Amino acid sequence: MRLTLLGSGDSVGTPKIGCDCPTCADARNGGRSWRRRPGFLLEHDGFTLLVDSGPDMRQQLLDADVKRVDALLWTHAHWDHFAGFPEFWRVQRDVDVYGVPEVLDQVLGQFHYIPHIRHEISIYRPEEIGGIPIALFEVNHPTAHPTCGVVIEGPRRRVVVSGDTLSAIPERSLEMMREADVLFIDAISPTTQQLVKHMNAHQALSLADALSPGECYFYHLSHSYPPHGQATSKYPLGFDGLSLDV
Repeated sequence: MRLTLLGSGDSVGTPKIGCDCPTCADARNGGRSWRRRPGFLLEHDGFTLLVDSGPDMRQQLLDADVKRVDALLWTHAHWDHFAGFPEFWRVQRDVDVYGVPEVLDQVLGQFHYIPHIRHEISIYRPEEIGGIPIALFEVNHPTAHPTCGVVIEGPRRRVVVSGDTLSAIPERSLEMMREADVLFIDAISPTTQQLVKHMNAHQALSLADALSPGECYFYHLSHSYPPHGQATSKYPLGFDGLSLDV
């Protein structure tokens, strides 16, 4: 099974429109600081599963040479995680879409005109999508309820994606997140600023240390981080195109 981080950025993306900071300049000059909106690609035995479909979806699929999407899982109903769904329009019809009922209602209510096949799944209940074992867990992302993190039980490694969240996560979810082989954790800002919907790097570091992953990557990154490769942290920054065997 192969996992690819399609987008490592936040809702604004990097480069940010109108910004000339060193990170945005690096991105415009072809550096690895270019961060598209968040999403993951899972490939297993010819089956392709997308986790979220941000507004950069078309270019992400072209960059990853994805010729067909077999299924799509939404973690929550924020624009930067679902707005790319129309990119399937006139390319592929009747895509299987998965999520908890409230998220499907919110997303598909806006995109009712796009042919799809709806599959409702439940938080904390293991599922298998195209031979890919996954489970959703609840996190704490104000203004978007529910919001889910994802556990992926690969044949080689167990991967946990924190989802968009603050650090105050339900204990049942923390149990599912502990001791992952690979953890992708929301760390939108490198500062100690107290954020409303996301963790800063210090909070993410503290939570990651408590969860004891084998490997950990920060993701959902804003342009506030230094240019890629210049940031100093115990855990590396994720980047667009990062690919792992799981």
